[in-house]
Amino acid sequence: MSTALAAAQLGALCKDDTRGAEFWESAGLLLLEHTDADDDAEIAFDRAFGRDPRRGVAFDRLFRRVRARNEDDRLLDIIERRLGVADSDLEICKLFWERARVLRKKGKLDEALAALENVTLLEPDHIGALALSADISKAQGDLGQAAAFYAELSRVAKAPGEQRLMSGITAVDAYEKLGEHDRALDVLVGLHRAGLSTLPVRERLVRVAARVGSWEEATRLLEELMVERDTPAGRAEAARLAMAIYRDQLRAPRRAERAAAKLLEEAPDDGEAIDLVLTTDYEPGFRTRVLGRAKATLIQALASDPTDADRVALLAKIAGAGQDAALRQATLGALVALGRSDEGISAELRKIDVRVPARPQIALDARAMAEIADPLDTGPVGELFAKMAETICMALGPSLVSLGVGKKDRIDSRGGHPLRVAVAEWMGALSFETDFELYVGGPNPRGATGVYGQIPALVLGSEITTPLDAASRSAIAREAFALRRGITSLRTRDDNTVASLVAAACIESGLAVPQPPYAVFGEVSRAIHKEMSRATRKAIAEVCQRIVSSQQDPHRWAQAARRSIDRMAVIAAGDVSLVLSDILNTPREQLGGVVAESERARQLVAFVLSQSYLELRKKLGMGVR
Repeated sequence: MSTALAAAQLGALCKDDTRGAEFWESAGLLLLEHTDADDDAEIAFDRAFGRDPRRGVAFDRLFRRVRARNEDDRLLDIIERRLGVADSDLEICKLFWERARVLRKKGKLDEALAALENVTLLEPDHIGALALSADISKAQGDLGQAAAFYAELSRVAKAPGEQRLMSGITAVDAYEKLGEHDRALDVLVGLHRAGLSTLPVRERLVRVAARVGSWEEATRLLEELMVERDTPAGRAEAARLAMAIYRDQLRAPRRAERAAAKLLEEAPDDGEAIDLVLTTDYEPGFRTRVLGRAKATLIQALASDPTDADRVALLAKIAGAGQDAALRQATLGALVALGRSDEGISAELRKIDVRVPARPQIALDARAMAEIADPLDTGPVGELFAKMAETICMALGPSLVSLGVGKKDRIDSRGGHPLRVAVAEWMGALSFETDFELYVGGPNPRGATGVYGQIPALVLGSEITTPLDAASRSAIAREAFALRRGITSLRTRDDNTVASLVAAACIESGLAVPQPPYAVFGEVSRAIHKEMSRATRKAIAEVCQRIVSSQQDPHRWAQAARRSIDRMAVIAAGDVSLVLSDILNTPREQLGGVVAESERARQLVAFVLSQSYLELRKKLGMGVR
């Protein structure tokens, strides 16, 4: 303590400022090292600094204590005096930084910015100065200047990565608010090239690049995003945007192959990507691979939603590109049924139909007949109708009398009349094992009606001639199939009548079943009782017992059996719109408004768009040549 006092006295007595300052500094150090008189030490350092601001130790110790007590005015004075003697750029930079910090704290923002400018002149990448300059500029409402400082900070390699990233994003936010998208893009590109871009940064970069028309940068980033994004939808979106930029902005659709491939990997039935592949001369192997996958995906999707006209149109395009005429015909017919008809489609359907054999070439076996039937067209109710076909026809019609035809209208089986030959070929194709009679007449000049009897008959309208057109083929095949199955009555009788027939037959076979509550039951029951022979009554007993035991719903079976008839009709026609026009009693050009509301129509369209339909046409020898 005495030594410190002696040094202090020497300092006070010494007339030379330099020498006196040295003694005062020594006194302060002695007090700090050997006593607890910190306040006295500070006084000594203050005296030393006051006599000679160049005393580094005195300045440092005094500066730290004053700053710790937040004595801002005194601190500014100390900084000012030290700046007057400092000769080291590093120290001068630190002093200006401290001055700026204090001035900002006191709210003297312009003076603080001036001090920070001196800092960055000496050390352009001073992290604190850039950050503080940005914050002050932002506080002053100078968004452009703040953005510039944040942008500069994002480029400082020695700054922590998180700080660089946050500064960059803040700069981008500011530039976008100012409409300076080019500068925002520069910042984002800098972050990306520095390896600091996260997925959100790359997303932002793409948007900004697209906004300023930096298409090459945008596609490069999008091709990264189409791999990096977490969800299939996100990856598909990035691929779609990259593909669109290559196609529409860069006018280079061939360069979009990678993006199109990725999009079709995530969404194999994407229409935009399929259209690009179809219209661009990509390598054949690539086209075959992606279009084949798209075709399979579309067929699978249409099985559950057959009225999706956009998907049907895509499938039609793929069929056309692959020269798959059979699928092309099926899809074009479906498009007409879904309301997408135009003269071009109608003309193409006519051309394709010319290439289809007008007559079946091969007889279908039992397995193929089962494939034609609707999956729900099974069970004992169908067997009952087969056994009772003649009884039902006699009881409820149709009959030759009700159709207004007689011997004069019958086509002789001898002589090879072209129309009889054409019908005989359809009968043979459906493995019809008995002879049949053919009549021309009836109330509908374009119609066809099957009449079941010991010798089944087919009544054709007067306008049906050979060679058979698609509508005529459809009608004849439909009736031949219904005759073969014994279900011709289903086309003219409703579900309640069918249920009444089943109940009446079970009662006739001796089973105690309740009468159904349908108004038509009495009439049906009386007619069946009148026309049923003893042999038929005996033949149906076992089937009726199974109907009662299984509790099969006649309504559901009748709907399924009609769908089976529809299937046969469309297999023969090749154009589902023709069949649906007949079923729904609606002109082809107006089908679009009713098909979607009809479950029967929806299921027929679904069948036509299935592989099973095309294979059955091939089995008949009616594929497109």
